[in-house]
Amino acid sequence: MTIAPISTLINLQAQDILETSLVSQWGEAHKVVLYLVDIEVNHQIFPGIQVAGDELTDEVILGRNFLNMLPLFLDGPHQQAHFVENATNIRRVLQ
Repeated sequence: MTIAPISTLINLQAQDILETSLVSQWGEAHKVVLYLVDIEVNHQIFPGIQVAGDELTDEVILGRNFLNMLPLFLDGPHQQAHFVENATNIRRVLQ
């Protein structure tokens, strides 16, 4: 799940859609409000992404609900990320 500070979402006047529970990777649950926001990456706008507003963070964490939409190649050894348009470009990035 994509997570952002609730204060940021309120300042953006993001539309709140639902109150639910978010369970961390350690199994703890706490209540959050989900908001709909548009996220822009590499000059492309992704509308209506669900983002959990978190009172405990000051960071934005891009979750799999958003990252799975991106044509993204993560090159961990070189600490780089590349946007790719198709599989041919992935091979070029690897060379």
